[in-house]
Amino acid sequence: EGYRVWLIETPSNNPAEVTTHLEDRLSDYGMDVTSTQERWASYHQVENTYLATFQALGSLGLLLGTVGLGAVLARNVLERRREIGLLAAVGYAPANIRGMVLSEGMAMVIGGLAIGTFCAIIAIVPALRDRAQSLPIFSLIGLLIGVVVTGAIASLIAIKLTTRMPVVQAIKSE
Repeated sequence: EGYRVWLIETPSNNPAEVTTHLEDRLSDYGMDVTSTQERWASYHQVENTYLATFQALGSLGLLLGTVGLGAVLARNVLERRREIGLLAAVGYAPANIRGMVLSEGMAMVIGGLAIGTFCAIIAIVPALRDRAQSLPIFSLIGLLIGVVVTGAIASLIAIKLTTRMPVVQAIKSE
């Protein structure tokens, strides 16, 4: 389409007059005048569609990764059942044991989220600066909250595994 596009610089005081004149005189030849701002807006609309698609796919991948973290937490609890049984036998309250498992899981979720968010912000700062657009704060905060909630649910599932474990059997395996 490049050979059919002309870039015309008009006087800044009245570009609408030039647009009307060109479209009236050359309409038989298919002349259609579009401002540079409109042309760039249409390009950015396509680009924003791609970005929204990749953001949605990235969000889904992030949430699936958090579910994978839940599987790791559950396996960690199952591998540590002797230690957890010993803590229960020594006198730790079940609430304290659940708190330890929850804090370990949430520390991993929050730590990974902080590192990932920091790296993502560093990666997108040049693009934001070049395009002079603002960061979509509300959708990003929603995504981060979704990841924390998913991580908390995964940790709670791991805690359920902890409370179902018979103490005597766990100690015997020690």
